[in-house]
Amino acid sequence: MFRDEQTYYRLRHSNPPESLEVEMDDLESKAGEFGIYDLSGFYQSKLFKDKR
Repeated sequence: MFRDEQTYYRLRHSNPPESLEVEMDDLESKAGEFGIYDLSGFYQSKLFKDKR
């Protein structure tokens, strides 16, 4: 998902983005496609909290 966003951005702009944003609904939907239904560990992680 992030690679797709990064590729899209790279094709539309000359400089790569410093950060990417993905809607939580999109993330949860994509995770569900892989059988991942509980993202609470990710949402509670230091990495997520620091970037939020």
